[in-house]
Amino acid sequence: MTERLPESSLRLGLPSGSMQTSTIELFGRAGYKISLQERSVFPRIDDDKISAVLFRAQEISRYVVDNIVDCGLTGYDWIVENGNENDVVEICELTYSRATSMPARWVLAVPDESPIRTVRDFEGKIVATEIVNTTRRYFQKNGVNAYEQVLEGATAATGFQATSGGTLLAPIAGLTPSIYRPDAGLATPYSRQASFSVEHQIARDLTASASYLFVRGVKLPRTRNINLFQAAGPVFGPGRVDPRFDNIYQLEDYASSTYHGASFSLNRRMSNELEFSASYTLSKTFDDASDFDEQPQNPFNLRADRALSLQNQQHRLVFNALWELPIGNEEPDKPAQDNWVTRIFGHIEVAPIFTVESGRPVNPLTGLDSSRSGAFPLSSRPLDLGRNSVTSPLLMNTDFRILKYFPVGQTAHLDLVAEAFNLFNRANVIRLNPVFGTGALAQPGFLQPLAVAGARQIQFSLDFEF
Repeated sequence: MTERLPESSLRLGLPSGSMQTSTIELFGRAGYKISLQERSVFPRIDDDKISAVLFRAQEISRYVVDNIVDCGLTGYDWIVENGNENDVVEICELTYSRATSMPARWVLAVPDESPIRTVRDFEGKIVATEIVNTTRRYFQKNGVNAYEQVLEGATAATGFQATSGGTLLAPIAGLTPSIYRPDAGLATPYSRQASFSVEHQIARDLTASASYLFVRGVKLPRTRNINLFQAAGPVFGPGRVDPRFDNIYQLEDYASSTYHGASFSLNRRMSNELEFSASYTLSKTFDDASDFDEQPQNPFNLRADRALSLQNQQHRLVFNALWELPIGNEEPDKPAQDNWVTRIFGHIEVAPIFTVESGRPVNPLTGLDSSRSGAFPLSSRPLDLGRNSVTSPLLMNTDFRILKYFPVGQTAHLDLVAEAFNLFNRANVIRLNPVFGTGALAQPGFLQPLAVAGARQIQFSLDFEF
């Protein structure tokens, strides 16, 4: 197409589409008259030393680099998107657009009701964007499931010191980059389920039930480094299948999971001012990847990672009740009681919730890429410990709610409410230090608590219902 541009003239690339009219107006204000015939991509300029052609703004920087045109007008965002920052020279900045004279900004946008509030919340999400490479690099620099380089040893220490532990503003020269990409045949995950249940009425207001649930998760996502050569031993060599990259982290659909769960419950409907529910679940969950970014210790032996899931919780018991104290209740054919006891203790409801849960699996790690597989997050484990072979402590929690209501008229009432969460202020450990170390004995700090659930909270409220 560009053979119609004379070599003796200045070959100018102009943006088509939404920027076309404002660009022609910009040249008009500079004293150049540009006219365009219908269905033509070669505008006419009243200067014999300039010849022009219309391209999409997204492509112009590439055509400059490829010497198809000598210069062009495009957005800096498209220069960055095409990776041409070091290949072209910015002559001047023209702050104009179809809508405003201010520079345009690219933003991350989500619906108002979305739970996403920070860049890190996009981990594992699907993002629709026109500037794919720029978006990828932006997420990489914010640590959201993307990789530019993997630093090890002295290089890692130097990089860490140079940034004071922060994010590198640019790749370190001389290091082969790593990339993250999805498998071309990536399928949508799905599950197969089977269940049955029985229920028996023990009394008029009391029932017991038992149920069983089987769930098989299929085509679940997992990440694997596909750029390694298979090793004879537990440590991989420095060779790479594609020497252009250090690691190629590929999102695949080879993971699966299996859940077996039996539940038993006892329920009493409200009767004589009392109702309660008690349930117990015995279950086991197995998988070979508990999240999409979990990588195997050995990318060539996925079966070895089949173990209890990080989501496994073998035992769970929950009891909750609602009880209105039998004080001051009006009974048919009996006069209403009115004394200091009924005034203080009448119209009071109490509602406890008691929960006991077994701990969840913890994946013990050496804390280093001991197998040299390039896995990140780390996946190398101590020799005698399997995947998710350690369990966190038991969790126990009691919440309590007490309410006193004051009748107002025939239907309305005023509620004075006090609620306590984690009533006994138990320190429930929810995260342990998984780093065992590289020696035969665990290093200090292994399986020490790193995080606990919320401390006791007490809150009060005043409600009016009508």
